[in-house]
Amino acid sequence: MSNTRIMTHQILNQDTGELEHKEYSEKKDKSKLKGGFILMYPKTYEEVQEAVLKSNTDIKVFHWITNRFTYKISETSLLHKDCPTQISQPMYSKLIAKLIDEEYLKRISKGIYRLNPYIYLPYHADGEALQEEWSSLFGLSLMDNYKRKSNKQPAGSEKGKLK
Repeated sequence: MSNTRIMTHQILNQDTGELEHKEYSEKKDKSKLKGGFILMYPKTYEEVQEAVLKSNTDIKVFHWITNRFTYKISETSLLHKDCPTQISQPMYSKLIAKLIDEEYLKRISKGIYRLNPYIYLPYHADGEALQEEWSSLFGLSLMDNYKRKSNKQPAGSEKGKLK
């Protein structure tokens, strides 16, 4: 998507000494995320919240986790000892496991996680770059994500047939 803006300036002609009008055009390229989030990934931010959050403590920890990621930080440490909310180690580990199952987080190494940019983008983050990086790291293309969204099966079904 590009916008072109035409500007007119008065310039002094060195030969004649007169003011002349000269037009300049400025072209701005705006990158747009391809297809929108809903078409590209099978889960939305709200669906992840509904599936994972069961108590006020879960909500507080979820927001702490989400706020750990910024436009500059795409991978961060999510250790239980760093969490300011009072939560037991087993409950914290279960919450992290649920977020991984819902594909909101991806484990990079022990205690280090990456936020899925198709579900949530931190403020001022370059969405297109983060999504391309996510796809290259984890082998997902935009069409794969779209196919997964369109082939979404109801719970308890096998190959589209209910049991």
